[in-house]
Amino acid sequence: MAESDSQIGYVTAVNPSRRELRVKTRNRYADRFENMAWIGLVLKDGESMRCRVESARFGDGSAIVALRPGVTRDNVARLKGAAVSDPGGSGGPPVGADLDELEGLRVETLDGTPLGDIATAFETKAHGVLEIDTPDGGKLLLPATKEVIDTIDLDSGKVVVRDIAPFAVYDDDDTPQREA
Repeated sequence: MAESDSQIGYVTAVNPSRRELRVKTRNRYADRFENMAWIGLVLKDGESMRCRVESARFGDGSAIVALRPGVTRDNVARLKGAAVSDPGGSGGPPVGADLDELEGLRVETLDGTPLGDIATAFETKAHGVLEIDTPDGGKLLLPATKEVIDTIDLDSGKVVVRDIAPFAVYDDDDTPQREA
């Protein structure tokens, strides 16, 4: 699974005849399965799938997710070991990092422009949020979603973001204007 996807668990077992997946969830994301309409899956070979969810129930640290008809039983059989994401919510931190691991990392754009350092990172119902201390002393809020975060490199201490203009919230009225 790409680092910019939001992994919420992985498939530990499949029941092709019932189109069911047993998903070991990351604890902080267990509640996402209750109202999940779609599930994102990345197989071990890198193939991605997005499937409609018929129903989901949670218990004993795992979710049982029934897929809607339309997903072949052969495809269900291939899903054991697949990484699971919530494509509908796109929330949570990208794979490879929990939100608390991101605090203190520097943030830069794809072209290397520094945006500042992550002062704090927190979870909302919709997605994670990064609060960034900018070089000019201001604050910048960015969603911790795949639409914003390109890569996270904990070893080098940086987060690289895509175009933030549609998502950025600044703490003052001096918000940079998007070029037309």
